[in-house]
Amino acid sequence: INRRFHYPIYYLLGNLAAADLFAGIAYMFLMFHTGPRTAELSLKTWFIRQSLLDTSLTASVVNLLAIAVERHQTVLTMQLHSKMSNQRV
Repeated sequence: INRRFHYPIYYLLGNLAAADLFAGIAYMFLMFHTGPRTAELSLKTWFIRQSLLDTSLTASVVNLLAIAVERHQTVLTMQLHSKMSNQRV
């Protein structure tokens, strides 16, 4: 609704928050399916567990990379006040 939050950084931060939430859920799942229960896991359950963890952690790291690239582009395209006209400043 608010146009100020339509900048790419806000989408990336929201996506990072969702990825971190997913990583937390995957980690909790891992906590309850490790140790002595690992030997009892079927092959399908083991692959689901590993896929959840790999996907969630990769999503979080890729979001951090996207935020870093976006911030880098923003800094590079920023104009200094000395290069702007007095009316623009």
